[in-house]
Amino acid sequence: MERDTLKHRAYKLKSRYNITLQDFDNLLEKQAASCGVCFTPFEPSAVKNVDHCHTTGKVRGIVCTNCNLALGHLKDFPEVAESAANYLRRHE
Repeated sequence: MERDTLKHRAYKLKSRYNITLQDFDNLLEKQAASCGVCFTPFEPSAVKNVDHCHTTGKVRGIVCTNCNLALGHLKDFPEVAESAANYLRRHE
């Protein structure tokens, strides 16, 4: 990655999520370089989204774009996610 790009990425991570590039890399390593929700391994060029609580700002993990969008549409409510899962199970 180009030096300016790394600086910009570091700034973005710190200003948006209060984490460093090293924190991001540690999270990714802890998740075995895969999405924290669907567990799909990230391709090297894949977008890796920082998932965080919109109320507290606390970082939860790194997720793929599809899972990031799904969590957003579920409005971060576990009850809604459980309801969606139950709906899918009922209609298998």
